[in-house]
Amino acid sequence: MSSYNLPFPDVTGRKMINPYFLHRGDVVAFKSENQRTGIIVMEYSDMMMVAVNLYEEKGRLWYSDPLPAGLNLFEASEEEKLWGYQFFLEYESAINSRYYNKSHFIAFIESECPKENDGSHERFCFDFLSKAHEMLDIQQRQVLKKELGEVIMQSRGLQFNRLRMENYCFLMGILMIAEHSGEDDIDFIIDEYRKNWCHFSWMFGMIIGRVIGSRLYNFTAVVNQTGQNPRNGYLHLYLPLVENNIDTICLYTDDNRERLKNAIEKMRRKESLVQQSTELDDLYGILFPKYFKDAMSSQRPAATIAELRKEIAAKDKKIEDLESSVNSLKNQYEETVTKLTDAVNAVEKDLITPNNLRDAFLRFDSNMAHTLFGSVATLLTNNPTWQKYAPQIQQAIIEKQEMEKKREIYINEVVLNKHVEHEVNGVAAGAIGININKE
Repeated sequence: MSSYNLPFPDVTGRKMINPYFLHRGDVVAFKSENQRTGIIVMEYSDMMMVAVNLYEEKGRLWYSDPLPAGLNLFEASEEEKLWGYQFFLEYESAINSRYYNKSHFIAFIESECPKENDGSHERFCFDFLSKAHEMLDIQQRQVLKKELGEVIMQSRGLQFNRLRMENYCFLMGILMIAEHSGEDDIDFIIDEYRKNWCHFSWMFGMIIGRVIGSRLYNFTAVVNQTGQNPRNGYLHLYLPLVENNIDTICLYTDDNRERLKNAIEKMRRKESLVQQSTELDDLYGILFPKYFKDAMSSQRPAATIAELRKEIAAKDKKIEDLESSVNSLKNQYEETVTKLTDAVNAVEKDLITPNNLRDAFLRFDSNMAHTLFGSVATLLTNNPTWQKYAPQIQQAIIEKQEMEKKREIYINEVVLNKHVEHEVNGVAAGAIGININKE
């Protein structure tokens, strides 16, 4: 186990922590009733795994009991958290790798991700795995990277576990970043890596041939999703990965090769039409150096000019048709408002009756009638004839709206009753059949 050579925590001025909000693996400092201080690593929200310097001047005491009464908990320093993470790693892996030749980190991931779940452990796993570069020296990182690569390749088959694989790949990324980054900027790079894991998880998945970091279950759907915001600004990074790993993807998933290729073709055309972002280029070069040159190359296959013109023409036609439809509807609406306004003037001249005017509004459904009523009212604000008959017309529209609602409720009830009757008859018929068989 790691040697503990930190001084007693000085909790003066530190933020107090409510035990209710603690999670598995959290590291906190404490102060007891007799003013002794130390560090606690949480096993569960109400259990502590280890208390350091609680009763002894040196060393540590291991517990798996509820937190002792009379402890005040405080936020731990970064140095104390790192020690706590190291202890937690060694404690857990000592159990899980006792009979296997596995590194502490791989055993830890297997322990934290025993089966598929809703990702409730992801927050702690990523917090913890992000510290791997601080816990290991260069040689240890190289050994772990090699072993981790073998585990990833072996875990793609029948024993595939999506949550474990996502954490394996996340840890691989941390090790590669540590290998190519200096001490001054590594924390910033890892922070950017975590913020953009939604992209990098899909990219790792394309290389190993398994979908991770998503609820989707095949890469045809994944490729189609990359064409949507906010991913479509990084298509130049996704494309080399999926294009060069079609065989691997089709080996481990149920993707149809032709459908996947069609989706990739659409993805290529989309890349040619959308402005690509360079924000992730540097990180991509660290994580996927084999594909970086292809992603940055101006010579990579692109949609032909004829294809682009055809696609742009099709989009222009859709826009033109939509605008034409909108203009047509707008003209029809304005024409109807004009006719209703003329009808008000006709009432004023006794050419038609007020009931004829009212019926003209009621020929439309209640929602459209309300809209038309509002437009006419705006145009004829000071018209005395409109002011006289408008309340009656408005009331008639409201009554029609209520009738439409009642009719809709009645129709829904009839449909529901017929459905229930059908289900009851089906059950009854089934019951009769069972009785006949028994007899």
